[in-house]
Amino acid sequence: MKRKIAKVFLWISLLPYALLIFNSVGAAINGYSLMFSEKTYGFEAFFDSLVLAGYLMIVGAPILPICFIYQMVYLFIVFKDKD
Repeated sequence: MKRKIAKVFLWISLLPYALLIFNSVGAAINGYSLMFSEKTYGFEAFFDSLVLAGYLMIVGAPILPICFIYQMVYLFIVFKDKD
C-alpha cells in the first residue's frame, strides 16, 4: 500500500514539469511578450516562456527542486530495494 501511494506521488511530482512544457508550447503557438516588448512566436517564445516560468518555479516558489528531490529519493529507494 505504501509503495502505491509513493508511486502516485511520483506521478504527481512530474506534473509541474509537464505544466512548464505545456505552457511553453502554448506560448510558442499563441505568442509571448514580456512587460513592454513586442510579442514573439515560435522557438524564441517557447524558450523565453520556459526560462521565465522555470525561474519562477525554482526561485519564486521552489516547486521544481522539491519535486526533483522527491523523485531522486524515490528512485534511490526503489533501486536499493531491488538488490
